[in-house]
Amino acid sequence: HQFGARIVDAAGKTTDVWTKNKNLKGNSAGKWIQADISLAQWAGKTVKIELWFDVAVKFPKEDGYGLIIDELRVLGACK
Repeated sequence: HQFGARIVDAAGKTTDVWTKNKNLKGNSAGKWIQADISLAQWAGKTVKIELWFDVAVKFPKEDGYGLIIDELRVLGACK
């Protein structure tokens, strides 16, 4: 499965800021991982943060959990 986070700006342009294939080497072996993402280039702008999960492929012995996110924090100025 592929998953990640992307930024969508006011014009609708998307920018991937974290993806499994690019940022996670191997797999998490069922353990929590911490991912820190800088949003500095969008400072002072209105954006959406999208978290996505691709379920197009079902693997044998799929446990059905998909993507689980815990303790999501946005630090800094927000409206």
